[in-house]
Amino acid sequence: MPELPIPEERGAAQALSGASHTRQVLAALVSLAADLSSSLEWREVLDLALQRAIELMQAEAGAILILAEDGQTLVCEAQISRGVAIFASGQQLSLAAGIAGRVAQTGRLYYTNMPAEDPCFSPAHDQCAGMATKSLVCAPLRNRGRLLGVMQVRNRLSGQFTEDEAHLFQAFADLAAAAIANSRLHAESLARRRLEREMSLARQIQQSFLPKTYPAAPGLRFEAAMEPAAEVGGDFYDIFSVPDGRLAVAVGDVSGKGTAAALYMACLHAELHLAMEFEADPAAVMSRLNRLMFKRSRRGAFISLLLAIFDPANCRLALLSAGHYPPLLYSPQTGAAAMMECATAYPLGVVEEQTFVPVETALVEGAGLLCYTDGTFEAQNAAGEEFGLAQLTKVFALASRERRAFGPCLREALSAFGATALMDDMAFIALWREK
Repeated sequence: MPELPIPEERGAAQALSGASHTRQVLAALVSLAADLSSSLEWREVLDLALQRAIELMQAEAGAILILAEDGQTLVCEAQISRGVAIFASGQQLSLAAGIAGRVAQTGRLYYTNMPAEDPCFSPAHDQCAGMATKSLVCAPLRNRGRLLGVMQVRNRLSGQFTEDEAHLFQAFADLAAAAIANSRLHAESLARRRLEREMSLARQIQQSFLPKTYPAAPGLRFEAAMEPAAEVGGDFYDIFSVPDGRLAVAVGDVSGKGTAAALYMACLHAELHLAMEFEADPAAVMSRLNRLMFKRSRRGAFISLLLAIFDPANCRLALLSAGHYPPLLYSPQTGAAAMMECATAYPLGVVEEQTFVPVETALVEGAGLLCYTDGTFEAQNAAGEEFGLAQLTKVFALASRERRAFGPCLREALSAFGATALMDDMAFIALWREK
């Protein structure tokens, strides 16, 4: 039997106008529509639609195949045989094969009582299902002009499928398609809300790792901030006292963004605190962190880290860098800021063993230090121009000269530059030695 053309705008009543039992059929469709609207759960809607289709058509078996995201494959999502629901294993069928694939491609209703004579019929399906296909109706599942998949029933329990019954099946398939589309939208909405809740919780957890207060350090002023480009990110900062009375200041940047980067950040945060509890030499701390991250990191992941140790006894800083941008140092004598010379090594986790060499400098009265991640200067304006390190340096110098908070100064400068959004996670920590 050739495909039966069903115009997309054709209603159920028109499709069944030639049937003698139009009223009964329409009543059945209304009842079926009510059943389908009773649930928004994707799996329940699929199973219920197929169950009702088999009952309506008095068929032995049926299946619903959904079009995959690639647009070239049908995936079996629901299957019932002899009244028993069969676990949908996700069996896939190419659109270029089988009767179901042809119906999906043409968008036309098809029925036959002699399937073996159709060159597109595949007996392999009968072998898998354990039954011979004697008759078949297959209808496209369309919603608002979009193909969702196909629905098919096989083997009428008595007699043969008629053309009127095939049209009835298409009318029901149209109702089922609307219910399936709604359930998919509902599932996507639930997934988005669940993800939003999870990401909000992840952001709260990540924020909990950041210091809420700064350690007591007479003569020092601190300011820090972290803003992820997404809900969570891989940038972080920390400042804390170590057992011998020195201060540890750290800024890090995990490769990538999002949840995976945030997890590595949390791991680094914990390991840094643990290492500083038992190791006084910052170079040894960096070596230990590097070995740990090398063993734990996934392929291609790495962490840049800047560690500054401030000794309040002599107001000197020891700086160590693992592939991170050197800090900016503000000089009260010149009123300008400049990038410090800082020996650098590979980021943490790139190689298993490497040597870290500290660079020391005095933090004189009125001087300031800015440790930052690349997100602070990579923001772009509408023309695609980058804010840049030079502008960041000027902003830090301005904030230091005028004893203003650096964060608001940076936001004002980014706004004046026309930066629309962060291109990357951003974190910084600044400290000044008061006069």
